[in-house]
Amino acid sequence: MADIKIITQHLRKLPDPQATNGKEDVVYFPARVRDLPVEELSAWKDVNPRDVKTSTSVYNKIKSTLEEAPERFYRRNRGITLSAQDVVFDPKTHTATIIFTDRRLHGVLDGAHTLHAAGEVKQNGVSDEAFVQLKVVTGLTSVEEVAEVAGGLNTSLAVDLKSLENLEGHFKPLKDALAGEPYAEKIAYKMNEQKAETKPVDVREILYYLALFDGQAYESPSQPSRLFGRKEGLVRHFSWECMKAKGENPPEAPMYDFHRLFRRAKDILLLRDQIEKEMIKPGYRFGKLKAKNSKGESISVKKKAIKKKHALVFLDQEVDDQLALGYLIPMLGGFRANVDWNKPKGGMSWKVPLEELLPLCAQSLAAAILAVHDREQRPEYVGRSSIAWEMCFNAVQTAILRYQLEKKSA
Repeated sequence: MADIKIITQHLRKLPDPQATNGKEDVVYFPARVRDLPVEELSAWKDVNPRDVKTSTSVYNKIKSTLEEAPERFYRRNRGITLSAQDVVFDPKTHTATIIFTDRRLHGVLDGAHTLHAAGEVKQNGVSDEAFVQLKVVTGLTSVEEVAEVAGGLNTSLAVDLKSLENLEGHFKPLKDALAGEPYAEKIAYKMNEQKAETKPVDVREILYYLALFDGQAYESPSQPSRLFGRKEGLVRHFSWECMKAKGENPPEAPMYDFHRLFRRAKDILLLRDQIEKEMIKPGYRFGKLKAKNSKGESISVKKKAIKKKHALVFLDQEVDDQLALGYLIPMLGGFRANVDWNKPKGGMSWKVPLEELLPLCAQSLAAAILAVHDREQRPEYVGRSSIAWEMCFNAVQTAILRYQLEKKSA
């Protein structure tokens, strides 16, 4: 809980004309930028669907106006919007007290970039002429309402769907499934949050890896080759799945059962990195592959000299090389052959323990991808090749049959 005080000369409280319980109000008031309690407000940003990105032209314009034309800032900037339990105004001291009680419902809905810029400029001394408008919405009682309001406000740059899903708490089952893993805090769930140093993994990548294992969406011989490089559509299907779970009618039927896949997320993410770690070993020839550019000239499919270690985030290790996704993803997708869908009922399980299966099929997987590469020449073409996906699936399936036969004969 926090009671945040801001000095203002004028305050106007307007009732919501569609209020259902008499508590919904919208409060407007101006405040000098120098009087903004930036640190206190910044501590309440969980309700904002995206993180601050200081490298954008929008942010730079906000900051430059504060520095170079502070007298014009109030009219040029659309201000800061907050959600709060209540706002209390003391006319004697000209102080508005904003009351926050619940981090899921209260805080900075919009204007986080303005707030951040104000904090930076204040450090060097901001002009008394710089004012900003604050708008406080009271009476929001659910995360769905918060997401609806925040999504509508953040329109200067469209808020992506994953950010809104995160704001509504829909990723909680995934977060719970990965809790305690060393990479759990390295996953970016909202817009502008992904950073190479701190949060290198976009949650859309997680959905992408998991979707490859959906035994209902892709029953053999169907292969998810069309998934390669397409992540945003997966977030829509996840959103529709959440809508259906709440009894709502989604625009389309969800294709994937992500909540079932979440239960095996640890295994799948670990497998993803174990495959890459295996395939970059000197025993395979991925590091020596050549491709052809648009002019027909031979080029290396490896990136130019890797100046720093490549992080295998899910293994919590660093290696000296990396594998192109066009080679990696069909191999990972091949392990769908190891899925017992709906066993146990409503769940999924592995036919063969993954740690035992990968060594049995690694050579066959590499041979399959290399054979397709010899024809396609570029890793992105391999990643889209249905033949590559079928060969990887068959390689894993064959390894499973051999494993099961050996177990029976033992």
